[in-house]
Amino acid sequence: MALICHSITFAVTMRSNVPLNDQLDAARSVDGTTDLAAIRRRFEGPWVRWNLVRTVSSGAAFACLIGALLTR
Repeated sequence: MALICHSITFAVTMRSNVPLNDQLDAARSVDGTTDLAAIRRRFEGPWVRWNLVRTVSSGAAFACLIGALLTR
């Protein structure tokens, strides 16, 4: 079960958070004229949502591993 939870964490990272980070990196302007507040508003909601999924799946994987350790 821990492997499944870790796989979910990895998949969400690769399919959601990394592309969002790449979009954020590409959105910055060299001369500083980009509206950073608008970029943050567009980025923050989806990134926080997917980061919460990663946090829960990582926590579940850790709990599974601790449970396996305690049953041994």
